[in-house]
Amino acid sequence: MKNFADTRFLLLAALCLLSACKSEPQREAGPIDVVVTEVLQRDVPITGEWVGTLEGQITAQIRARVTGYLHARRYKEGSYVRQGDLLFLIDPRPYLAALEQVKGQLERQQALLKMSEINVARYTPLAKEGAVSQRELDNATQLRDANAAAVLSAKANLDQAILNLQWTKVESPIDGSQGGPRPGGRSHQ
Repeated sequence: MKNFADTRFLLLAALCLLSACKSEPQREAGPIDVVVTEVLQRDVPITGEWVGTLEGQITAQIRARVTGYLHARRYKEGSYVRQGDLLFLIDPRPYLAALEQVKGQLERQQALLKMSEINVARYTPLAKEGAVSQRELDNATQLRDANAAAVLSAKANLDQAILNLQWTKVESPIDGSQGGPRPGGRSHQ
């Protein structure tokens, strides 16, 4: 019986293989469309596209320290610049006006200080003689000290106005190229 079952199994496997091996009729391939063009000899540019990030050895943040309208850009994109070269010019007119105003305030405070010093010098001997009260001398001395402090404050405002005017010129903090690689070398920003 065992032989009979093995034989049946072999016959069944052979029938399955034969039925699976039937091939479909082959179709004949038609003609292939071919595009023909005339060959021309000419120079063709070699191009390539890559995705990447450039970062220089030194990266400088260039930011304006004052607000205003951009008056001029003094460099060409990708050009090499030296430290201290002018990059941008912010409209300096508002800062010039502020500087003149602060100069006027300083002169006014200096004049008030001078007058209060004259009053203190005048009242000191008169207070010793009793011609003016000690209170008037004290008031004159206090006014002189307040005017001296106002002169210091006006000088600080003048220094700040001068700085603001200087900061309308945005200069390169380092040697390097602006926005692109330097010819023949590494990029610095």
